[in-house]
Amino acid sequence: ALSRCFAPGAQGITMTATPSEYHWQQVHQGKWAMVVIHQRHHGQPLPVPQVWLQGNGRQSSVGSPQLFPPELEERILRRELSPLLIFVPTVVAGKTLTRYLQQRWPDLRLDLVHAGKQENRKLLEGLRSGQLDALVTTTLLSRGITIPGVNVIVAQADTETIFSCATLVQIAGRVGRTPEQPSGEVWFLAAKETKAMTAAAAMIREANARSQGALSSWVR
Repeated sequence: ALSRCFAPGAQGITMTATPSEYHWQQVHQGKWAMVVIHQRHHGQPLPVPQVWLQGNGRQSSVGSPQLFPPELEERILRRELSPLLIFVPTVVAGKTLTRYLQQRWPDLRLDLVHAGKQENRKLLEGLRSGQLDALVTTTLLSRGITIPGVNVIVAQADTETIFSCATLVQIAGRVGRTPEQPSGEVWFLAAKETKAMTAAAAMIREANARSQGALSSWVR
């Protein structure tokens, strides 16, 4: 639809942090040129996800004490990771996890964000301002938002139908977006490490390696 708005001979620019298969196809066929910027505007590296695998190899319920490693739970309760976003694969999982955490961690100021909720904007502002410690969220918040100082946990990150490589990279990209707070932590919690999880971490490491401490670009 957008291409129909172009004047004859006009050129378009597509900007994305996670090129799709179609984008790569256009580049490999020589139809598009690609310029890659491997570093953020503040010059600091992208946060590399840390993976925690549950010992029994089975995906823990979002209402299970085994969902979070004990050391991570302790840090959450000490608010060392606040503001915090906890991503879940579905709205149902989000509601279950929110109820469970509100009972398990009654002192933690926590709420749920999903597409069907009207007060999402107010809750986001609450997290930004420090009125909330954490938000449980679907992939609704995987892109398009900046929360200074935020850290991220992806629960059931091995849900491959939801957490693709591109989605995981976008989620990790919520962390360290501002010059004042350019770093943070990203955690993938899962029963097994999926190809998407491995690929997302590899993509981020490659971008950091190519940056070489200076904003750079190259054309493929």
